[in-house]
Order: sequence, then C-alpha cells, then structure tokens
Amino acid sequence: MSIFATVEAACVALDFAPFANGLQLLDAAALIPHRADWPPVSQPSDGAWSEIQGVGPYQPIVQPFPLLPTRPALLCALETVAPDALAAALRVRYPGDHELALTSATGVTWRGPLAALAEQRFPAHACLYVAPLAPLADLLGDGPVTVITRLLGPQGCPWDREQTHRSLRKDLLGETHEVLEAIDAGEPEALAEELGDLLLQVLLHAEIGRQAGEFTLGDIHYHLATKLIRRHPHVFGDTEVDGSATVLRNWDAIKQAERAAKGQTQRGTLDGLPVSLPALSLAQETLKKAAKAGFDADSINWDWAKLHEELAELAEAAATDTPDQRHIEEELGDLLLILAKLARRLHVDAESALREAIGKYRRRFAIVERLAHERQLDLHTLTEADKIALWREAKSAF
Repeated sequence: MSIFATVEAACVALDFAPFANGLQLLDAAALIPHRADWPPVSQPSDGAWSEIQGVGPYQPIVQPFPLLPTRPALLCALETVAPDALAAALRVRYPGDHELALTSATGVTWRGPLAALAEQRFPAHACLYVAPLAPLADLLGDGPVTVITRLLGPQGCPWDREQTHRSLRKDLLGETHEVLEAIDAGEPEALAEELGDLLLQVLLHAEIGRQAGEFTLGDIHYHLATKLIRRHPHVFGDTEVDGSATVLRNWDAIKQAERAAKGQTQRGTLDGLPVSLPALSLAQETLKKAAKAGFDADSINWDWAKLHEELAELAEAAATDTPDQRHIEEELGDLLLILAKLARRLHVDAESALREAIGKYRRRFAIVERLAHERQLDLHTLTEADKIALWREAKSAF
C-alpha cells in the first residue's frame, strides 16, 4: 500500500478535506529524538548539563518541533516508532488530554487522549491523526504570546493596556526577586511558575514594543540567538577552548569587538556593570572584573589579613565615647567589601550565600518563636542565656 493510498484512506476515514484544512503530513520517526544526532562525546567533560551535574543521562528533544500544533497533522509510518516514544514526543507540545485518532485501510480503529497513546499498537499502513489546538489552548508553545496579544489588543485588559516600558520596571524587578526566592527554596515547581511570571514581563514589553513600532518578539529572539552564536565560537565555530576560564576571556574579547564594530568607544573595566544590582552582587562583580584586569593580590593571605584589619577598624570606630555614625558606616562598608572579595577568592557567590544564611536564620527563628509561644515565654524579657538556649534548641531541630 503506497503512502498516497494510506493518506487517502485516512482522510476518507476521518471525513477530512486535507487542502481545505492545511493538513500537515509527517513521518512519525521525524518526531523521535536520537542522541546520535548530537556531537559525539569522547570524554565526561563533553557531556550535557544533566551528565556533568550528575542528574542522569541526557534526554534529547527534537528541535525545532516539526509540527505546528494549531494546524491538523497526520503522522505516517507508525510501524517504525514505539508508541511510548511517540507519545513522549507529542507531549512536548500537546496536553495529555488531547484527542487523537488511529486510522487504517478499514477506517478509524481507535480514538482517545494522548495520555493513552503509549498503550496502543501500531499496525502496518496506519496513520495517527492529531487534531489542531485552538490558539489559546497551545499552552506549551505559542499560547502565552497569543494571550498577551489579546490582553493588549482591542477590548483587552484595562490594566495591561495602561502599562508602558517604564511603568513595568517595578514588576520586572519584583518577579526577578521571586525567581531568586524559588531558587533559594529549592522548589522546582515554584521555580517553573515564577519563571513564567518573569517571562510574562518579557512578553508584555515585546507586545508594547510591537504596537509602538519599536521592536517585536522576533527582534528579541534574533538578538539573543545571534549574540549567543557569536559569543560561543567554540560551540558553533571551530575555536578551541581548554575550559570555562578561556570561554570567559573569549566572551569579553568578543564583547569589546562588538562595541568597536558599532563605533562605540571601548569601555573601562568596570563600565557596564548595572548599578541596580543588589549591593553585595555589585561588590563581587566589581572586584571580579578588577581582578580579571590584573588588579589583585597574589595570595588570599592578603585578603584574610585585610579582613581582620577592617574588623578592627570597625570595632575601633564604634567604641568611641562619641561615635561618628558616618565613620562607622564607612568602616562597615569596607568590611563588607573585603568579605565580597574573599567570597570571590573562595569561589562562592556572596549573594547566594547570604540569601541561604538568611533563609536558615528565618527557619530557625520560626522555631524559636514557636517554642517561646508553646512555653508562654516573652522574648523581650528572657535573659541572654535563655535566648541562647532557645537558639541552640532550634539549631538542633534544623
């Protein structure tokens, strides 16, 4: 039975007019990813993120996804693929309850949801019909863009249509902090949700830019993709690197070349750092850039000595009979700066370390409050020894 006869039989069984509905025809095997399609791995350091991080074997996906989910599709040559593999591939863009239909020369042999596809058997000359998703139902693909376009379109949301790039600044910052909180909490589901909220901000700016004639989401994609390709010649070109340190040096050199190509003056080492960064992150990034430019002590011993020196100067400034608050603030700033420098030396992200410490403190303090409430204790009137005892009890509990 020829492929043309198979497709014709499927269309007859489904009572479907292929040309009128923009039917997509695809060999089912085109949806199945293969590790062999990726560059060979000769040593462990060449592995994917999941392998290097010890999560597990790399699971490839087909990119780009070969179907447009908002158009009907007919998958042929089903006998060449495993039902569970095809089901997993379709789940990349279709929901589990999406209705499918199996056809053969005798007509429709099965109708059911995608979630049940793995249990089916594919006879020879069978086809799988995948109904189109409504644009707003394409939640795993372009659906969010469609939603945002509707919100900012005619008769859309009043609040959304009042926003501007500038008015959304605080929302962008707030969503970024919520993403960081989800990361610190180690909750993947919460992280996925918060990243969606952050993506919402990008999509809002993109649609505002499109309607204003400034830029489109396609422009954002273009700038991102071309920049990543240009700055990773060791992946997309023939440049060889011997580790991440070389990657970072190349990255900086490429950035400077990009500026020169645009006719922009070469930046100083510390230019371009966003001053809106949290102070601790800004401190560490500033010191890291200065060190990359060669301005750093030869040994970490200098930093340890400087830490003790700054701590002594702070204690001295605070111990006077008439303390100068401005002087104390200056000395505390110097102390925090050297701590950020030590964090860089010790390969620790200072901002993340402090966030984790704050989270740990909050969890332990919650236990202290609970214990005090259970024992009818007032933290304001407890002795220092009693407070220390409560804290130690909280530490032993967590």
